[in-house]
Amino acid sequence: MAWRLIKPILLLLPGPWYRAVRRLLLDLVSRFGYTNSQKRMDRRIVDLFDGKTGGVFIEVGAADGLDQSNTLLLERKFGWSGLLVEPLREPFEHCRRIRRRSIVERYILAAPEDAGSSKIMHRDGLQSAVVNDNENDTPETAETVETTTLDLLLAKHGLRDVDILSLDVEGFEESLLDGYSGENYRIRYLLVEAWDPDRFANYAERRGWRLVEHWGTQDYLYELV
Repeated sequence: MAWRLIKPILLLLPGPWYRAVRRLLLDLVSRFGYTNSQKRMDRRIVDLFDGKTGGVFIEVGAADGLDQSNTLLLERKFGWSGLLVEPLREPFEHCRRIRRRSIVERYILAAPEDAGSSKIMHRDGLQSAVVNDNENDTPETAETVETTTLDLLLAKHGLRDVDILSLDVEGFEESLLDGYSGENYRIRYLLVEAWDPDRFANYAERRGWRLVEHWGTQDYLYELV
C-alpha cells in the first residue's frame, strides 16, 4: 500500500535518481522483512521450507540483488546464503555491494560446449538479452560477458548441497541447465520462469525432474532429486 503511494512521486525523478532512490528504499525496508519479489515468490519459498533458517540458494538473473529478488528475504530475515549470478556490470556491482552474505558472480551460464567463450548482452530495464553474433546493429548498452557452466560454478565455490535454484534467464533455461549434471552437486528444488512452459516441461521430464506446483503465469517449481 505504501509503495503505491510513493511510486508516483518517484516517477517524477530523472531515471538515474529514480533508480537510486528506489534501491535505497528497497534496501531499507528489506531489513524489516518487506520485499517486492514478484507474486510473493520469496514468501512461498519460505513456506516451502517451513521457515527454515541457514539454507543455501542460487539465484541466476539476480539483477541488482534487491528489485524483485526471490532470495533477498531468505538472506536478510532467515539467515540463508548462497550464489547470485548477474551478467551485466552495473547491477552486478550493486548486487555485490549489498548482498554481503552471498557470493556474487558475473557470468552468462551456458551449456558445456559454450563454456569459456564470450557473449554480448544488452540491458533493457531489469531484463537482459543475448545479442546474436550475426546482428549488425549492436545496442549501445551491449557488454561482453564470459560464459561458464553451473557445474563449474558449483565446483568453484564448493556448493555441494543447495536447497533451491531460482532461475530467470529470459528463454535460455534449457541451455543453462544443460550445464548442470547433478552428479557431484545436489540442487533440491528449481523455481523457473519458463518462457515456453510446454517445451520446458518436456525438457524437465527428460531430465527426470518432478513438477511440484505451478506458482504463477510462467513460474514453475520442480523437484530435482
